[in-house]
Amino acid sequence: MGRLVTGLLLAMVVTVGCKRGEVRHTVERVEASGARFADSRLLGVTDDEVASLLTQALRTEGHFELPGAASQEEPPEDAVRVRVQLAFAREVEVGPPAGRAVQVGLTLVVRRREKGMARHEELDVLAQEPIHGEVEDAARRALLTGLRQVSQRAHLALAATHKSDSTLVDELGSPSAPVREAALHALVARRHPKALPALLKALEGAGPLEVRRCIGALVELGDPQAVPALIELVKGRDPGFMTELLFALAAIGGPEAEAYLFTVAQGHDLESIRTVAQQALGEVSARERRAEAERNERPSSGR
Repeated sequence: MGRLVTGLLLAMVVTVGCKRGEVRHTVERVEASGARFADSRLLGVTDDEVASLLTQALRTEGHFELPGAASQEEPPEDAVRVRVQLAFAREVEVGPPAGRAVQVGLTLVVRRREKGMARHEELDVLAQEPIHGEVEDAARRALLTGLRQVSQRAHLALAATHKSDSTLVDELGSPSAPVREAALHALVARRHPKALPALLKALEGAGPLEVRRCIGALVELGDPQAVPALIELVKGRDPGFMTELLFALAAIGGPEAEAYLFTVAQGHDLESIRTVAQQALGEVSARERRAEAERNERPSSGR
């Protein structure tokens, strides 16, 4: 990648700056995957090169501590591991004046421990850069832009875990979409009552990627009050998306979800969807049997 990438990294440092904040995060490991599946004609990078660029982006962001390669120190218990997954790089048609651009899709997986439990968060970014000259130059700029964005969002997500409930609730009204998303995700993890209405609001007018994020968060929240909104989402959807929604309903459970799954299993026009609904009902039944068995195994309080 050579001189071009070096220059772009220097530009990132000038543009972003090292924002030294109170919250800093120790990174134990940085990894990358998927580079060989992306369009090699556009990017021509390896997983190791992407991991190196992500390391630089995390340092530039200013809130991450990355030990040197020769460091022998044991990482602290709250150290995080980050893996960037390069999903695609593609040329697209855009409006004037650029006409054409390159889009790069990235997912950053942040793994950490919270109260002795392993947790992970997935942060998706779609970076786009106009093509001025060589298409490969635009692709590499888009890659660096995406890495900068996921680094910033990783900091917001990790910083949110240290904030109070009241601060996070206030940040649901932030003008910054990444700040709102980080606050909402932290509230979902805490099963806070403000998380459900915020997720239902986020579903309104959301694009496909945002809708899937909200569905995943609703499943994590596990509140049966979300069921009517998910049932409403089913209308007019393609079979693939409907399959996701049916299993989401099964994961949340509750009488309304079960009744809807039973109706679909019995009367949907497509046999494939009826089969999926029956499988989802089977998951609900199996979960209920496990819960009943666990209750029966517990000693009674009177003994």
